[in-house]
Amino acid sequence: MNSFFKGPFPLNYFIQSLRSRIFYISITAATIVIIDRYFIENPYSAIFWSIMTLWLCSAILTLFRTRPLSRILARLEKMKINLAHSDQIELLYRKNEWDIVNFMLDYVDREIISQKSKIQNQEIKENHIIASVSSPIVVIDNFQNITQSNEAFKIQFESSNETKLWKVLREVELNEAVDKLVKKGIENNLIGFFHKESNRYFDIRLSTLKDLRGDTIGAVAVFYDVTHGKLTEKMRVDFVANVSHEIRTPLTSIKGYSQLLQAHAHDLPESLKVLTQKIDSNSDKLKDLFESLLRLSKIETNDKIDKECFSLRNMVLKVKSDIEAKHPKKVANFNFELKEDSIFGDKRLIEQVLSNLIDNSFKYSHDNLVIDLSLSSNGSTSYIKLKDNGFGISSENKDRIFERFYRVQGETHIEGSGLGLSIVKHIINKHEGKIEIESELKQGTQFLITLPKAN
Repeated sequence: MNSFFKGPFPLNYFIQSLRSRIFYISITAATIVIIDRYFIENPYSAIFWSIMTLWLCSAILTLFRTRPLSRILARLEKMKINLAHSDQIELLYRKNEWDIVNFMLDYVDREIISQKSKIQNQEIKENHIIASVSSPIVVIDNFQNITQSNEAFKIQFESSNETKLWKVLREVELNEAVDKLVKKGIENNLIGFFHKESNRYFDIRLSTLKDLRGDTIGAVAVFYDVTHGKLTEKMRVDFVANVSHEIRTPLTSIKGYSQLLQAHAHDLPESLKVLTQKIDSNSDKLKDLFESLLRLSKIETNDKIDKECFSLRNMVLKVKSDIEAKHPKKVANFNFELKEDSIFGDKRLIEQVLSNLIDNSFKYSHDNLVIDLSLSSNGSTSYIKLKDNGFGISSENKDRIFERFYRVQGETHIEGSGLGLSIVKHIINKHEGKIEIESELKQGTQFLITLPKAN
C-alpha cells in the first residue's frame, strides 16, 4: 500500500474522510426516506428538496473538511515573505492549494538542508578556530558540563576522562567564580591565578554565553599562561628586596659614623662640618628610598591581604599626629565629613595610604594647610575623599603622578623618593579598588579612593 501512495499511509486522514462520507451517506438515506413519505404525490418537489438538502450537507461537510487546510495556508502565507522574488511569482500562478503546500514543503526542505549545512560548517570553523588558539579554552553549559574544549586545555589540565569542569580544575576560588558566572551572570577575570596541580600562573577570562533571548546557556573560559612573566616579576621584586635589604647594613654604618662626627663637630673645621651634615642628610634620603623599595616589593609579592573593618577617624587622627611630629613647623586643620566611620581593608596598608597622601599634603602646601576628609558609601562600595589646599599639580604631571620614581617638577624643590604615590596605587589595586586625582595649579589636590565593602 505504501508503494501505491508513494509514502506513508495517512491513516488518520483516511479515517476522518471515511467518517465524513459515512455521515454523508446516512444523511442521503434519511433524506430519501423523508421525501418518499411526505413528497410522493409531487415528484418534482421531491427531486428539488433532495438536491437542495444534499447540496447543503455537502457544503457544510466540505467547510469542516477544509478548516485544517485553511490554517495550513494561513501559515504558508506568512512564510511567503521569506521566498525569493522568482519563487513568489511562481507561487502566485499556482491555484491548486495542495500544489502550494507541496511547493512550500519543498522550499522548507531545501532551507533545512541549507541551514544544517551552514551549522555544520560553522561548527567546523569554530572547532578550527578554537583548536588554533594556543591558550587553553573550555566551553561549559549551565551545569558545568564541558561541551567543547581545545587540545591545549586537554593537555594542560589532563581532562580527557572528565566531563565536569569542577572535577578537572579542582580549585575552590576558580570553581566559585565559574559558579557565580553561570548562575548569576557575574563575569569576573582572575588575574595571576595559581593552579597548584600544573604549578603555573594564569590570567583567566570568564564570560557568559547567551541565546537570542538573552538567557545564559553556558560560559567560556580562556586561560592565558603568564607563568614566565610572573616568575620574571618575582625575580625582579626579589632582587630589589634583597639589594635594599643588603644595603641597609652599610647605610646604617654610614649614618652612625656621620652622627659620631657630628657629635665631635666642635673639633672639626667649618668646611668638614658642612660635609658631615650632607653625609647625614643623604644617608637619610637613601634610607627612606630603600625602605620605600622594600615596602613596594612586599606589597607586590604578597598575593593575599588581611582585611577587617576599622574606624577611619581613629586611623586618620593617629596618622595626623605622626605627620605633625615629622613636620613640627606646620600645622594643619582637618575637617571631617564622615557619613559612616567603618572601612573594610588591610588596616596596616590603608594606614600607609593615608600616611603617604597626608604627608604629601604637608610637603606640597603653605603654612595654612586645610585638609578635608570625607567617607561615604553606595551599596557595596566605599568612597574616601581627601582634599587639600596645597600647591596643586599641573595636567602634564597629573597623568604620570603614580609612576615609580616620578617627581613633580615645580618651582619648589622638595626632597622625596618618588615612590609614595606608586605605593599608594599598588595598595589600592591589591584591595581591588581605584584611586583618582583631581588637581590644578594653586587650587589644591583631591584624591578619590574607591574600595569594596565587606560582603
